[in-house]
Amino acid sequence: MKKDLKSYFSLLLNYLRGNWRAVTLGVILGIIAEICTLISPLITRYLLDFVIIGKNYSYFRSLILLSIFVLVIFLLASLIANYVLIKVFKLISAKLKLDMFKTLQYAPISFYEKEASGGISYRLLGDTESLVDSWMGILVTIPMQLILLVSAVFMIKWNLILALFAFVILGVQSYIISRFRDPILNYVKKVRAKGQEVNGYTVGHFRRIQLVKAISTENLEQKNFFKRLQELISLEIKTFMISKFSNVLQALISNAWSLSILFYGGML
Repeated sequence: MKKDLKSYFSLLLNYLRGNWRAVTLGVILGIIAEICTLISPLITRYLLDFVIIGKNYSYFRSLILLSIFVLVIFLLASLIANYVLIKVFKLISAKLKLDMFKTLQYAPISFYEKEASGGISYRLLGDTESLVDSWMGILVTIPMQLILLVSAVFMIKWNLILALFAFVILGVQSYIISRFRDPILNYVKKVRAKGQEVNGYTVGHFRRIQLVKAISTENLEQKNFFKRLQELISLEIKTFMISKFSNVLQALISNAWSLSILFYGGML
């Protein structure tokens, strides 16, 4: 386990060479965007409590302008951060794929006798993408979680009951994400595999098209092709629905959280 982690991070550091500035910029902008999401509710709370309820209307315009400014910063920081990070990690992914491609070209013939070409293609294109996605998750998610941790400390000091309620909501959302994560990943893998199967069948069919015509099996080939397409469509629908169901549940909980905050605020 320790050896695997060492290899994992060693590979990460190797492919980050020359990209540290861009990654750092993306992470910093992401943190700024995350901070903006924490500032906006505070401005809204101050606007409601101090300006509207407290009838200090002279501050209304200033707070609205400040709120717009924060939202603009959030928008720009989010867009630039996402663009910078996705560009960097896609280039890293391409470099990793190219390095693997070069290595595979010089692999011994015995290797290809044991491994199917479809499996090699999947690992070259699919597994490398998953690896790079995990790198991006580590470098981006951890700093964001630290920001949330700091905000949680302030929330506890401000209102313990509200903080506990927020942790319960986050716990429920985390459970939903973890509960649906494996099924979604499994269906995504099945869709990829089935898509490759359909692609392989199509390529193979047109390679042997002369034989198909010679023995007049066009109708049978059409049925086989359509059967594979139906299986692929069925998997795609299931994948889409389970993903959307997870998103709907999270949105429902988020809305319930917002309504609960308003209700609790009205009771204070």
